Amino acid sequence: MFIRHYKLVLIFVFVCLSLFPKLSLADNVFNFRADVIGGSLRLSIKNMSGINYKISRLFTQNPAFGVLQVDVRSHGKAYSMVIPPNEDIQSKENYIVLYPGDFFGRDMDIEWMLGLYGIKDGCYDLTIIYHDKMAKEFSAYAGSIKSNTVNVCL
Repeated sequence: MFIRHYKLVLIFVFVCLSLFPKLSLADNVFNFRADVIGGSLRLSIKNMSGINYKISRLFTQNPAFGVLQVDVRSHGKAYSMVIPPNEDIQSKENYIVLYPGDFFGRDMDIEWMLGLYGIKDGCYDLTIIYHDKMAKEFSAYAGSIKSNTVNVCL
């Protein structure tokens, strides 16, 4: 009888745990927001932790060394970058320290950003992922941070 109840409790716990999404460290450390303001996409990262973190202030998108990955979708179809941007490679001068409560943000031109994906018009859902491929070289935050999804129309 005891073993049967024990199994039922384990099954209940397993089912409950599977219903809740797993939180990554980034969920507790940063708040990464994307907001559409006119023809710009405003990206901002806020340090929600109690310790300092170094991040890149260059929001580069070059697939080889960039910091941002943009997930572009429309009606379930994912778009890939067709024109890699010509951007500067990271250097130690491009990094800033975010103290607890500090934030850093930048506006990106939506038309230019979507042009890298061969997109000229229409409406799209964008989710931005901050993942610095060169972070370890500069002792910076090496995890991934995912923004909210925003809808943009050209």
